[in-house]
Amino acid sequence: MAKEITVAVPEGKTAEWVNGVLTLVDEKKKDDRPVTERIKTFEDAYNELGKDHALCIEYDALANSTDYTPSLFMLSMMKISIITAALNEGWSPEFKEGEYRYSPYFELFTKKEIDDMSDEEKQEKRLCLVGGNAYDGLACGLACVYSSSAFSGADAYFGYRLAYRTSDLAKYSGMQFCEIWKDVIFCK
Repeated sequence: MAKEITVAVPEGKTAEWVNGVLTLVDEKKKDDRPVTERIKTFEDAYNELGKDHALCIEYDALANSTDYTPSLFMLSMMKISIITAALNEGWSPEFKEGEYRYSPYFELFTKKEIDDMSDEEKQEKRLCLVGGNAYDGLACGLACVYSSSAFSGADAYFGYRLAYRTSDLAKYSGMQFCEIWKDVIFCK
C-alpha cells in the first residue's frame, strides 16, 4: 500500500523530475528585458513562445514531415509567423475602430543604386540581395509593387496575421529578420 507524503517546496524553488528523480531546482526568472533584446533569432522567438504553442507545433510538424519536403516559402512563412507572435507578446489585431496595426515595408533598389551607396548606407539599410525582373508588375506577397518603366506605387494586400502592435516592432522585424522576410516575399 502506497503512502502519500506531502513536502513543502521552499520559496524560489520548484520540484522537477531530473533523470527520474524528483529534484528541487531554482525557479526560472522571467527575462524582463525588452522583447527586441530577447528575440534576435528565429530560435529565440520559438523558445519565447514554447514548443507547446500552436504555431510552434505546426512549424515542427511541417519542418519534420517525412511525407514530403515543404517549400522554403512555407517554412519561412511559419518562421515569420512565430517571430511576429513572439514580438507582439500576446497581442493580436482585433480589427476594431481606432486600432492601429503595422507591417514592415521594404525598399527595392536597382544594382546601380546599390553600387552608388556608401558602405555606411548599405549597412544602415540592411540590404538583402534578391533576383528577378519586373514586367508590368511584380507581386511581392505582402505588397504589390507595380512597375512599367519605373516603380510607381505600392499597395498592401496581405499580411494581417503578420501585423505588429507598434511601428517600432514592425521596423525591427523587417530589419532583424530581413533574410526570412525575403524568403516569404520572393520565394515561390
